[in-house]
Amino acid sequence: IKHMAITNRKEDLLWSTRSQAASRRNYFIFFEDISAIPRGSGNEKGLSDYLVKFAKDRNLWVYQDESNNVIIKKEGSEGAKDKAPVMLQGHIDMVCDKLAGVEHDFEKDGLDLIVKDGVLYANGTTLGADNGVAVALMMTVLDDKELESPSCRV
Repeated sequence: IKHMAITNRKEDLLWSTRSQAASRRNYFIFFEDISAIPRGSGNEKGLSDYLVKFAKDRNLWVYQDESNNVIIKKEGSEGAKDKAPVMLQGHIDMVCDKLAGVEHDFEKDGLDLIVKDGVLYANGTTLGADNGVAVALMMTVLDDKELESPSCRV
């Protein structure tokens, strides 16, 4: 998967620490990664398996059921382990639609992402951002080793 560069110096100033800037970069990388995996309704196995691998690569507890639902657990960080757990939820499928004349097979093709004037688009198809964004954000939280947080269930 080839990662695109999404940069905007004014926005970078909002992410004040190196860790926050890395999290922001990882968030876009995770969104790009999941956008490369076909995930229309009824075709979620590829993304479900990707999330299981993501969790296992980070030694996180993971459960995948026969319907391709995934639950991932991350223990709380030092200083927040006694706090109530946080649950984050989203769906992994997307609405698949394309403009007339666009050649795209949602069963086999990932999305063709483009950045125009600082805005992310899918080239001729739906972007799948409604919960693709939620999944990428959850992955960012799970991946961040410096984030102080209670245990997370996603």
